[in-house]
Amino acid sequence: MQPIYFGKSGRQLLGVYHPALVRRPGNAAVLLCYPAVQEYMRTHWAMRKLATLLAREGLHALRFDYHGTGDSAGGAAEGSVARWLEDVRAAAAELRDQAGARRVSLVGLRLGAALGALASAGGLELKDLVLWEPPADGRAHVSELEAIERISYENFNVRTVSEPEELLGYPFPAALRAEIEAIDLRAVSRCAADRILIYASEARPEHEAIRAALRDRAGRPPESHVVREEAADRQEGVLLSSRVLQQMAGALSGGGS
Repeated sequence: MQPIYFGKSGRQLLGVYHPALVRRPGNAAVLLCYPAVQEYMRTHWAMRKLATLLAREGLHALRFDYHGTGDSAGGAAEGSVARWLEDVRAAAAELRDQAGARRVSLVGLRLGAALGALASAGGLELKDLVLWEPPADGRAHVSELEAIERISYENFNVRTVSEPEELLGYPFPAALRAEIEAIDLRAVSRCAADRILIYASEARPEHEAIRAALRDRAGRPPESHVVREEAADRQEGVLLSSRVLQQMAGALSGGGS
């Protein structure tokens, strides 16, 4: 596990590179895209474990913080979908260089899945595009985050006290809200990926809508995989599961789906 900084001077991004721990033909590599900052802490363990599993399977992996999040450059209020799409492309290029890979695969969780799909639809060449609990509708996604905030405050027996342009304790400027709410994966058609896979903890109409809309390079719809959760707490759900991590790692390494 190697922390690295990459990207343009003045707006460098922090990444954590997990080199492959075993040799395998080619230089397979997987880029991991986190969800929105509001879900970062709840998903960090899962993304780190997935990177470790991939490295053990002989795949190089890179996870990174978007501009204005985590330890990357930029203020917390400077995030934007357009800038984060640039970050995804920059991270893919960095991973190709680090791993010596011609192309990479991408796993995106929640908002990270939407960013991955948009980047690939915009021309980012991918081997596999894995959409993990992807939000079809950005407006519904923001509403889900607001519901999580309400539940969180209720669990602590306090009233909701978010400041304007804040969500779940993190800055959420109106411009960023509008950009995220404008995301609609049902309006995205073909991606520059050889294969698209959707992973979810339950069958949901929004995932079927994405499957009906998206096509891979060959014009095929995504493969859909429902992986039931071990976690009893549905609010955490897929974010705490090991089963889905193992299945995704197996699929990406060619060991199964």
